[in-house]
Amino acid sequence: GFIDNYDGAYKELDWPGDYWPKDPAPSDSEGWDQSIEGFHIARKRIEELIMDPSRELTAVFPWSEGQTLLHEALLAIEHTAYHLGELVELTVVLADH
Repeated sequence: GFIDNYDGAYKELDWPGDYWPKDPAPSDSEGWDQSIEGFHIARKRIEELIMDPSRELTAVFPWSEGQTLLHEALLAIEHTAYHLGELVELTVVLADH
């Protein structure tokens, strides 16, 4: 991905089409499981990069427009918190029904 592009393999995605799934929700429980697994894999990779002593949190990525690992990690935390809030709201709504 973008934050681990030292091999140059990352290709910029088109906004917004490539960032959102075509369907608003997975079609079955297997789809949900795959979504959750993908989240855990991405989170683990960010954690590995942050904890890697050879990585400078504030060094600008050579392939970026000024982004750093710290910036991208904080962005991921904020984004995850937003979705966690959505899941909590959904849980409350579903519990009321």
